[in-house]
Parts: sequence; structure tokens; C-alpha cells
Amino acid sequence: MICQFEVAGTIVPWARPGQSKQGCRYTPQRPRDYGKVLREAASSAMGDAVPADRPVELFIVARYLWPKHFSAKRRMEPSAVFKMTKPDADNLLKIVKDALNKIVYVDDARCAVEHVAKIYDDYQSLRVAVRDVDLYTWPLSVLE
Repeated sequence: MICQFEVAGTIVPWARPGQSKQGCRYTPQRPRDYGKVLREAASSAMGDAVPADRPVELFIVARYLWPKHFSAKRRMEPSAVFKMTKPDADNLLKIVKDALNKIVYVDDARCAVEHVAKIYDDYQSLRVAVRDVDLYTWPLSVLE
């Protein structure tokens, strides 16, 4: 395992850059602040380790609070645990990959395998793990 950490609280996905009246593009404040929180958590988890310059596998689990309208019976359904509404998983992936750049890996292009899950839970958090790609367990047979 190269790095593993969890950030509790509200999850903020990547947002498309805005544009000022003068035509300058900017990243909205909330995603910018959340990126800083992710960078600090990653930096703390990495300690003195150097960023990886090899293929890595990225795991992200986004935990959201159960919706109030979900009954106890509905929560017991196997598919009920998966969040199928916004934000999109690719926007979560983008903010995490950008935040970990030059801290966990030298460039986000090193993320060769990516896993993102959005689930409901009793607390909100974003859990991130990065490890070396295991070429012996990776299912390369799907390419055949």
C-alpha cells in the first residue's frame, strides 16, 4: 500500500471552472478548498515517502448519509446501498486525482487502474487508497 486515508464530512466533487465577467476562468471556491483538505490528508498519510513514478491503482469509496425517505425495509435491499444520483463518480475521481498529484504519484497519468464506489452509510466520508498495480491478480484476460 502506497497511501491510505479517510476524510470525514461533506464530500465535494470536482466542478467545471467558472468564468468571470472579464472572461477569466477560475475554479469554484468549494472544490478548491476540498482539494486542499485532500492534499493535506494525503501528505500526512505519505509522510516522508516520495511520490510513485510507476503504475498505481486508485480506490475511492464515497460514503453518503442515507436519504431520510429510505425506510428500514428499503435499506435492507441489496441494491439500496449504492448511491445512483449526483455527483457523478468521474467528478469524484477527478478531484481526488488532481489533489494527489505530486504528493502520492508524480503525475495523475500514473493511475492505471481506478475504482470508485458511491454508497450510503451512517456517516459521510471519502476513503482513498493507492497501491501498486498487482500484475499477477489484475484481470488482463478481459482484453483477450
